[in-house]
Amino acid sequence: MRRLCREGPGMTEINTRVQVLAVSPFEADILALSQILSHSAWEFDNANSVATASNYLLHNSAQVILCERTLPDGDWNDVLNLISGMADPPQLIVTSRDADDHLWAEVLNVGAYDVLVKPFHPKEVFRTIGLAWRHWMSARKSHMTAIPRRGSASEQMSSPLVAAAR
Repeated sequence: MRRLCREGPGMTEINTRVQVLAVSPFEADILALSQILSHSAWEFDNANSVATASNYLLHNSAQVILCERTLPDGDWNDVLNLISGMADPPQLIVTSRDADDHLWAEVLNVGAYDVLVKPFHPKEVFRTIGLAWRHWMSARKSHMTAIPRRGSASEQMSSPLVAAAR
């Protein structure tokens, strides 16, 4: 299998299946990410708002979400709230042109995975998504071995995703 670059921490093989959802109202960002990720086997979808991301996640899965700092109907915190009740919540990476210390601290303190600064650089996009995916896999493995999976219909119906879609 081909590697992204030389062996190193966070590198994920290009042919590994990773489902990535980008939540951004900016077509230029979606196009840039699509072009960067087109050289991999990673699946890439996009949503332009909290509402469309919520609808997408009701019917599809993602291991990693790239979310613009500010969205037309909310912000990255709203997306984090959507995924927080999921059995296998994706890792959330906040994207911003203005990634100041306050944003980095807030993102990490409330449970999102990382901040990705724009404009996007291919190696940094692959590295950040690869690390987030590995973190998701590690959390999933430990969750599956330690705690029985939530699954009652009433628990699923009360999830933030279902509530947001109503």
